[in-house]
Amino acid sequence: MKVKIIYDDGKEEEIEPKKVEVTSSNDNKNYAHYKYTKIEDSKIIIFHVYLVTNEKPSVILPKIEEEVKSKTSKIVGYKNIADDLIARARITQLQQQVQTCIYCGEIATNQYAGKTVCSSCFNYLVKYGENSTEFRKYLNRKLLDKWK
Repeated sequence: MKVKIIYDDGKEEEIEPKKVEVTSSNDNKNYAHYKYTKIEDSKIIIFHVYLVTNEKPSVILPKIEEEVKSKTSKIVGYKNIADDLIARARITQLQQQVQTCIYCGEIATNQYAGKTVCSSCFNYLVKYGENSTEFRKYLNRKLLDKWK
């Protein structure tokens, strides 16, 4: 394809733009895209020509509307998950951490030798000690009763 350029000063120039691509459009037509660039002294000439063609598209444009809709639904899903995680974190922060007895699992109210223990285990530990047979028997009875 050749193009004739007529400048304002009357000068004429015949050029041959290069084909860049063939694209499809929403009106079900294919367009050939031609481009011409010329740099000369203080002048820069750039122009594009789009002509209807029967050629197959060399560039397939994404279906932007469908892509945006699919991304939007994913974003909403991620937002819902994020909101849920934030809400859980707030609830967890507001809840007091309940410490449990390391021996029987009941709510711990005391400390014995740096370990958190419930009040009944604490009484036996203070009275008999951690390695005593009395404490072991007490703990066995307590755990067996708990599982009945």
